[in-house]
Amino acid sequence: MFSDGSGLNSGIGTAAVVALPLEGPHLQFLLGKDTTHTVFESELIRILLALHLLCRYPWAKMALIALDNQAAIAALTNRPKQLGQYIVDAIHKSLCTLRRTHPRMRMHVEWTPGHSKIAGNELADAYARAAAEGARSPLPELPWLLHCRLPTSVAAIKANRKWKLIPAWAAKWKQLPRHAKMSCVDPSLPSHKAYRTLTDQPRRDTSILMQLWSGHISLNMFLNKIRAFNSALCPHCASPESVSHFLLHCHRYTSQRRRLRYKVGAAATYVLWLLSEAEVIPHMLHYIADTRRFDKYLHVGSNELCCPLPKSTDNTETIND
Repeated sequence: MFSDGSGLNSGIGTAAVVALPLEGPHLQFLLGKDTTHTVFESELIRILLALHLLCRYPWAKMALIALDNQAAIAALTNRPKQLGQYIVDAIHKSLCTLRRTHPRMRMHVEWTPGHSKIAGNELADAYARAAAEGARSPLPELPWLLHCRLPTSVAAIKANRKWKLIPAWAAKWKQLPRHAKMSCVDPSLPSHKAYRTLTDQPRRDTSILMQLWSGHISLNMFLNKIRAFNSALCPHCASPESVSHFLLHCHRYTSQRRRLRYKVGAAATYVLWLLSEAEVIPHMLHYIADTRRFDKYLHVGSNELCCPLPKSTDNTETIND
């Protein structure tokens, strides 16, 4: 027996079909719109439909229910409250009923890879897609739980509101003065890529990376702006000590910059690549640690790239972050 859940054209549908014979009985159900229900709910309801179909085979001794969703299988054994818990409870009740009415039947739930050209799985997928577009089995043939309107999913409401807020958030962000400056780091902001870039780093690495992105970092140009230092010039180059100057131009760190370019190539000459490319950022953080410019960030960068640095013999005063 195969079953599947599907989200198509803003609809959420599910289906279960008996594979032996191939064109055996099937059940279809439309949960509703994706603004009120989730695909995960359809993955659970398809199990309920499969169990309901088993009631038609009182002589069966073995039943195999094939599912292509591991989360739905795991939900059957997770007793704490979870998404779609009322459906899980209905599945357990259906299992207890089958155990009483079909004492000789053995049931087994097996995971099967989706879209792998398994005939029964493809047939269930076709029925589920049709259900998402509005097809459904007659009400008397469905389990009792599906005879009335299903509760609205809180997860679906949150997801729908989130997707509605993203365009408004992006439009408002582009009107802010900070947008032009941050676009030099990642023109697609706000984006999932930028979020992953920050969250995939250790906390200390994320801290210095965010300071470089915003320009709010203990370089003389920013310190002078907030009146914490009397000059905005680099003590080595007599040029404004900005983020781009520190990363690309400062003569004091020529040897460190040469090592960075050896590792990342031409990316070492572009601030955009240094601060936004996931493959380059660990090397850029190693460059920061190698310069010893910031006392609190002497060990940033991945463990594979960073090595113990010798104590600096330079007597030049370093500004603490």
